[in-house]
Parts: sequence; C-alpha cells; structure tokens
Amino acid sequence: MTQDASQHDATGHRRRTRRGLATLLIAGPLRRRRIVAAATLAASVVAAVVAARGYRTDNSLSFWMKAGGPMAEHYQALERRYGTDDYIVAAWPVPQPDDPAELARAGRLADLLRRRPEVQQVFSPADMMEQAAIRMRLPRVVGNMVSPDGRTLAVAARLNPSQRSDFPAMLDRVQSEADAFAPPEGIHWGGPPVANAAITEASNRSLRLVLPAVALCGVAVLLVLLRSWRATAAVLLVCSAATLGAVGLQVAAGVAGNLILNIIPPLVFVLAMSLAVHVVAVMQDRGRGGRLERAARVACVRRVFWPGTLAAATTLIGTLSLALADSPPVIRFGLVAGAGIVLAWAINLLVCPSLAALLGVGGGRRRTNPRGRAGWVAPLWRLIAARPAAIVVAFALVAAAGTAALLRLHSMNDPLSYLSPRDRLHRDYRFLESRLTGMTPFVLIVTGRDEPWAALQRWLAEDRSDLVRRTELLLPRDGAAGQRAILGRIDSSRAGELDALADAARERAAALGAAAELTGAVPVILAGQEHIFRGLLRGLAATALLFAAILAVLARSVVAAVVAVLANALPVIACFGAMAALSVRLDVATAMIGSLLLGLAVDGTIHFLVRYRRRGGDRAAVRHAWRETARPMTVTALATAAAFALFAVAPFRPTALFGVFLAGGLAAAWLADLLFLPAGLLLTRRGGVA
Repeated sequence: MTQDASQHDATGHRRRTRRGLATLLIAGPLRRRRIVAAATLAASVVAAVVAARGYRTDNSLSFWMKAGGPMAEHYQALERRYGTDDYIVAAWPVPQPDDPAELARAGRLADLLRRRPEVQQVFSPADMMEQAAIRMRLPRVVGNMVSPDGRTLAVAARLNPSQRSDFPAMLDRVQSEADAFAPPEGIHWGGPPVANAAITEASNRSLRLVLPAVALCGVAVLLVLLRSWRATAAVLLVCSAATLGAVGLQVAAGVAGNLILNIIPPLVFVLAMSLAVHVVAVMQDRGRGGRLERAARVACVRRVFWPGTLAAATTLIGTLSLALADSPPVIRFGLVAGAGIVLAWAINLLVCPSLAALLGVGGGRRRTNPRGRAGWVAPLWRLIAARPAAIVVAFALVAAAGTAALLRLHSMNDPLSYLSPRDRLHRDYRFLESRLTGMTPFVLIVTGRDEPWAALQRWLAEDRSDLVRRTELLLPRDGAAGQRAILGRIDSSRAGELDALADAARERAAALGAAAELTGAVPVILAGQEHIFRGLLRGLAATALLFAAILAVLARSVVAAVVAVLANALPVIACFGAMAALSVRLDVATAMIGSLLLGLAVDGTIHFLVRYRRRGGDRAAVRHAWRETARPMTVTALATAAAFALFAVAPFRPTALFGVFLAGGLAAAWLADLLFLPAGLLLTRRGGVA
C-alpha cells in the first residue's frame, strides 16, 4: 500500500512539474499579449525585408560537389589544365549556310557574347570560315556550328569558370538582347549553364506559386474546420510569422537557396499550421459564452503544450537526420528546416495564444463535443474490432506489393528531367540534338605513355559511336607531356549511361597501359546525386532505429512495439513502392521524403501509445486510445496532406513530386494509425473490448 502511494506521489510530482514548466512558458506572454503581438509583427516585417533583399538562389556545381571529394578534385584539375567544359550553344535554322544575312546574324551574336566578361572564348562560323565549301569540310565546324545538311547555324561560347556565379544573369541579359535580331522562329539555346539557369528559374517560380497556393488552401481548410474568421486569421498570422522568420534566419546565416532549399518556406508554413490548428481549436472548445479568462487560456494551451512539443521534436529528429547525408546541400536543408520547425513551435506556443486572445478567439457559445459530429467513429471501431485479422492481412499485402515494387526504383539520371516536358528547354534540346550534336558533355582525362589518348579517342568514335556523338582532343595549357583530355558529347536523354561508359573507358585505357578518369559538369552532377542518395539512405536508417527505440519505450511491450514500428514502416514502403510502380525516378527532393515522413507520421502513433499505456495496455485500452485519437489524427493528417498535395502546381518536377508523394505518404500513415495499429494490438492483447 505504501509502495503504491509512493508511486502515485511520484507520478503526481512529474505531472505537476510538466504543468509548471508549461504554465511558466505560457502565462507570461499571455499577460503581455499586446506587446507579444506587436513584437511578433515587427519581427515579421524585419524578416520579410531581410528575405526580400537578401534571398538568392545558387544551383551551381558547388551545390553538388563535396569539398575534397574525388569528383571535385578531378573537375578542379580539369579546369586548371584544360579550362572548363561549361559552354553555351545558340542555333537557328537557315535557308543556306552561306547566306550573308545569316552569317551577319551569327557575327552580331558572337560580338554580343565577346563583350561579356563571363565568356572566355567564342566560336562563330562567320569568323572561322570564309567559304561554305571549306566550312562544310572541317569536322570542327560541321556538327558544332553548321549542321551536316547546312540548314542550321550555331554560335558556341566557352565560359569563364571564375565567374560561374554570374552565368544565370549573363544568360538572361544575352538572350534578351539577342531577341532583337533573332529570326522569326527564335534562337535555340543549349549547354550545361543554360540547363542550370532553366532549373534555377523553374525552382524559383515553383516557390512563388506553391507558397500562395498553400496559404489559400490553408484559409479554406481553416474556415471549414474552425468555423471562425478570427481563429483563421490567428492561425494564418502565426504561420506567416514562422515562415518569414525561417527565411530570414536562412538569409542572415548566408545560406543561399537552391533547388531543395526552396521547398522550406511552404514546408514550414504547413508544419506551423498543423500545430496552430490544435492551439486555436482547444481555445475554441473551452469558450463559455464570452472571452476566455487568462487562467482558462493558460489551461487551454497547457493542454496542447506537451503533445505539440512532442510533435515538433519528432519532426525535428526527422529533419536533422538529413545531416547524416554527408552532402552540403542536404545538410543545409536539414539544419534550416530544423531551425524553422523550432521557430514554428516557439511562435505557436508563445505567440499564437496571445494573438488568438487579442482577436477574441474563444468567445460565443461553448462548442459541442467534437466526437458527436464524427459519426463515423463508432461504426469504424466496430469494423476494426470485428475484423482485426482481415485488416492486418490487407496491410501486409500492401506492404509486400510495395516491397516488391521497390526493386524497380531507380534514380533520376537526366538533369533535364527536373523540368516539365512542356518547358522551352526540352524543345531547344530536341532541335539542337537533332540538327547538331549531343548537348551533354563529358571529359576523359587520359594519362599514360606512348600517346594512348589517340587510340582511346578512336575507340570512342568508332566502337561507342552509338552513344558518343562527337569527340575532341584537348591539349593541356602547360604543354606537359603524358596527359591529354578527350571532350565528348552525348544526347541528354542518355546521361545515365555515363557511368557504364566510364567503366568501359577505364578498362580500355588499362589495356593500353594508361589510366582514364571521367569528369565534367554533368558527371559531377550525377555523381553528387548518387552521393546524396547514399547519405539519405543512412539518415533514413538512423531515423528508423531511433523512432523504433522511442516507440519501444512508450509501448513497454515487445509485441506492441513491433506493431507500432510496422505501422510507421508501412507508409514509407507504400510511398516509395508507389513511386516505383508509377516509374517515378528518385531525385534529390523525393529522396528526402523517407526521413520527413517518419518524423511526421510517428507523431500520431506516439499519441496513441501514450493513451493506450495510461489505460492499462489491454484490449479495452486499445478502444479507449483509438476513440480519443481517431478524430484529431484524421483532421491533422488530412489537412496537412491536402496542403502538401498543392505542391503539384509547381513547374519544377522535384518540388511537385515531393509534395504529392509526401501527401500520399501522410495519407498512408493516417490509415496505418487508424486501422492497422489498433487491429494489430487487438490481435496481440488479451481482455475485453467493451
């Protein structure tokens, strides 16, 4: 008896300690709610100004290369000894290759490029040849600046690597000025810097489209769920402050945006909204016909303090696990997203109650018990209690199908696949590759005696002519003997075959007593992408093990822990299995879904297990825990999934696919927590279900 009393006192002391901490953090801001609201507004304005003036995007090669890595060293050696393989091509159809007007057009475009400090060297058919007959016989010109049928002219330029950060702005200005003398059909542009600029623009345009779409979706969802414009305004103000604060912190830290960091603003907005809805909804439910007194407001927010903190912590673990990717862009994404989550948590629990109080949230009649409106809860529970084995078998079949599909999951190996098929760059590349040559360059650095590069170049041009469309021997700037570089070009759609080509080239070079290493802008991008994937796989494994340990501690039962772990593994398997079944290739954005999905999905499982354990851990406890969590899980999951689904409006495919499949994964996690978790526990527990 004394032991039971001691345990009861210890439990009560822990609860009082948790409540005291929550009250300490909440009561102060509520007493000074006008000051808190004004300070938040001022900070948001400052963050907006900082973000507007300092936000920039950088998708250059440094985004993909790990400092000190072998690919970085090979590419830097290429630039030191041979110059960059960054080039741009501008081509257009002509009636005749020696048409004076078209040659004059080529000369104007060449002069326009030469005036740019970012351009190192310009190649123009008008400068290099004077007679069409000579021009058509030179291999360096045919296929590069004149099509084999003579119906296309092109101007090419090699860029200065020391001014790589200025390439996008330079291209934009040159293309705008060239439009003044372009032919009616326009000029077709290609080359790695052109593709990079198009990817950057699509990524930035996606950010400008997705964030307003998510905000509008939030307004509609909030008005339906909260039925109050005051509550909706409070939530939107909090979400906006969290989003602006996250972007402001990113700019203040000197972290440039890129094709994955541009996902962070709408991501923080959605995550902040999911917690703010809980805070405001509790304040509404406690309203008793007038404004809530301060003590009642503190009690309301204290009710969601620890669940909200737990949800933020699990999501934070999922984002910080991305730092294990050992890739600079993914590490920066994890750290910046983690800072945004912490900021959203702080604003929601310290500022949102004050804003809601100022706006009068909690007034009016006391809302009826929300369970009464959820007429689907009781019938669905009866189905779960009657058919737990059938539900578990159904989910097992889905998991088996998803696991089998995972074997067909591949990574994206063509940078142009990041863009919509309707993007202008796809049309330009089709024109250039059908009229001239491949637009994806690669460089083989060959080292050896007795000039093995000549034999290797013949091997590329003859034995691998099905893939390699053009080769050119590059001489080192220092004139050193024993090394040469072979510049080759392939079609952009076959960039994924470069790894196999590099392996074959190494074997061929070894047979000649030489060594060969593949490098170049596109090989660096593809190698960096594979490096990111391997790191993300390590991060996902570490996150899964950590969450498995957390669930095991909460469940305090090996069997219950296994059921909970399976409930959270199912959404990840279903998400990536669906990607494989739909032939969607992994890219740098969709590869991050696994860790983020685990961090978001495990929250519902934790809430369920906490209530399940408090009720005793038997079959009756399953029913009570499910009845308490079914509706909140449903509201949160569907609202969050709907917001992420709106990422589909993005013209940048990685952003669109990231949102769509993360939304699908959250829907799968909701079904797993709603159906599989209680069904699995019912099958493994003893006792009544009444």
